[in-house]
Amino acid sequence: MSTTGAPQSTAISPAIPWRSRLGLAALWFALVLIGGSLLHLHRLSDWRQNVDSSGQDRLISLRDSLEGNFRNLLALGRVVAQEPILQQGLKSDWVPDAERVDEADRIGLRDALLARVDVRNLSRRLERLAKDFRLRQIYLQDIHGTVIADSTWQDPLTVLGANFRVRDAFSSALRTGSSLQYVMGRVSKKPGFAIAVRVDDADQPLGVLVLKLDLQAMPQLFDDPLGRALIVVDANGVMVAGNRPKWHLRQVPGGIDLRQQIKDPAGLYRGIPQPVDWTAETVRIEGKDAPAWVIQGTRHLAQTAAVPSMPVAVWVLSPMDDEHKLLLGELAAGSTILLVGWMVLWLGWKRQERLRLLEAVRRDTLDMTRALPLALFRFRRGLDGRGRFAYLSPQAMGMLGRSEAELQEAPRSEEHTSELQ
Repeated sequence: MSTTGAPQSTAISPAIPWRSRLGLAALWFALVLIGGSLLHLHRLSDWRQNVDSSGQDRLISLRDSLEGNFRNLLALGRVVAQEPILQQGLKSDWVPDAERVDEADRIGLRDALLARVDVRNLSRRLERLAKDFRLRQIYLQDIHGTVIADSTWQDPLTVLGANFRVRDAFSSALRTGSSLQYVMGRVSKKPGFAIAVRVDDADQPLGVLVLKLDLQAMPQLFDDPLGRALIVVDANGVMVAGNRPKWHLRQVPGGIDLRQQIKDPAGLYRGIPQPVDWTAETVRIEGKDAPAWVIQGTRHLAQTAAVPSMPVAVWVLSPMDDEHKLLLGELAAGSTILLVGWMVLWLGWKRQERLRLLEAVRRDTLDMTRALPLALFRFRRGLDGRGRFAYLSPQAMGMLGRSEAELQEAPRSEEHTSELQ
């Protein structure tokens, strides 16, 4: 018969040292840091690829739209250049001593031309064409570069009588048949792209017809809901159109020395364009370094494309300031995960300490009851109606004269309880 008392209490689990706790907290910090960094790099790569892809799509769209507009105007110019009224006007001797016309002769020559009925009739024809095709201006130059008809002939700033022989648009059109150049309008004050087409008679050059297009009058061409900068840059590296008016007539970094290249700076740009203060950088996209510019503290992905057969290029500058927003969002999420993890660890440690305290109290209570010269027991009845001894002191088992295993048998539990009572 056993008199060893109630079942021995389980050993109290040791407390976790503070060094181990700090180690676990540091391990969780490292896991969150590594996982967050890998996630950030993955999301940043995807975001940059999306910026690059969408920017490339917008670049191609802008290039194709510009090319379509320019080619349509070239086609229009070639058709108009074949009209007999233009050829007859160029064959007429309207400008005396045409080879020596300069700026000093402009006002007097203008008045003389406006007095001619045939000049006014030809100018009216150009005026109707400009209105029908929504062009800023159309004018006709003789073989020496003097304007003999102008769609804005009734405007005080008409270019009638002005000579533009030094402009590349005129000389290139005489040489190759057509050309394109951005001009500000030294006389007319009407900036735009000058599409120049040579007027021939039996393969004999007679003069040049110029159609001036104002891209800024086509705002839908530069609409961009994503806030990207869309720019048209001419052969001299000067920004001549786009959706950033403050950069208009400024030169992009790395451009040529315009003081040595431009023959008519007042007519082209109303002066020498100054370069913008941008800083060159690169952006890593799909394992390659892509060009970028830092503009007023914001990095922009730079994508460029030349307009086929035209002396202009289009630029798309995509701001990348959302990179910082992406990083801040991930830092906030990572900090939340880090704090939640530390909270879980802390709650786990608090729970372990509470269990240790309860175990210590239970152990002290058992030791105290074993030392008392009394027969103590605890009897519990479960939900199924069966009872069992939760605790029996050695004195109680001695009084019953039975072992612990025998006293725990359910059918006799209440009988044993009666005996003890």
